[in-house]
Amino acid sequence: MSAYLDTSQNRPIDEWPRPLRQPTGLEQPPLRNSEFWSLDHRLGKLSAQCDRLAEELRKVKTSLSVAVKIQLIAGRTLTTPLDVIVEPDDEGFIARCVDLPLFGYGDDQYEAVECLRKEIDSLYHDLIQDEDATEEWLQIRRFFEKNVT
Repeated sequence: MSAYLDTSQNRPIDEWPRPLRQPTGLEQPPLRNSEFWSLDHRLGKLSAQCDRLAEELRKVKTSLSVAVKIQLIAGRTLTTPLDVIVEPDDEGFIARCVDLPLFGYGDDQYEAVECLRKEIDSLYHDLIQDEDATEEWLQIRRFFEKNVT
């Protein structure tokens, strides 16, 4: 027995005209439970691969050495910027000044450079005030006197 909802034509629901849809050729048969599991499994594998690739990319980004230049020390401008190499260390980063025998250490690259900048500032103030220094430190002092404006 059919339910009659269209009283004007007295036709059962299953005989109503259906809207026509043009076939696209891309129709897929309905998925079975095992196919859902298979897709879920493959998505899980892809997700794990993406996580591994993201971790490898993070390692590559943090394992690269970076060169930066320091233009300001002690609130003054250098006519010749100091070259700094920032390299990864076991648990952080080391910023090494090429022109001076100074290092800075930090948890990230920015912190390492800031630590080095503070060391350079401190050295600058110490050398400007100190009259008794070895030849090596006097050369650095002359470098500062020549390049700090």
